[in-house]
Amino acid sequence: MAASRIICEVYVRLKATGLTNGYTFQIPVTQSEIAEATGLSNVHVNRSIQRLRAEGLITLAKTHCTIENWEALIEAGTFDPSYLHQRV
Repeated sequence: MAASRIICEVYVRLKATGLTNGYTFQIPVTQSEIAEATGLSNVHVNRSIQRLRAEGLITLAKTHCTIENWEALIEAGTFDPSYLHQRV
């Protein structure tokens, strides 16, 4: 799921620069920008994010995102942070 992969990547990159508070961070992209970056429709990205919320993996509040279950989010997005050369 592309939306979960983007959220994971944004989190890892922001954590590396000290811009997270635990698993909470300011998300600097909109759903439309995620759709554009991944080649998916806005509707698909919106439904994917709603699914992540419904499954209890993330909480979104305005411009902030909290990852509620990091391991499950990684699995949902088949995310491998090793290509970023960062420790999680």
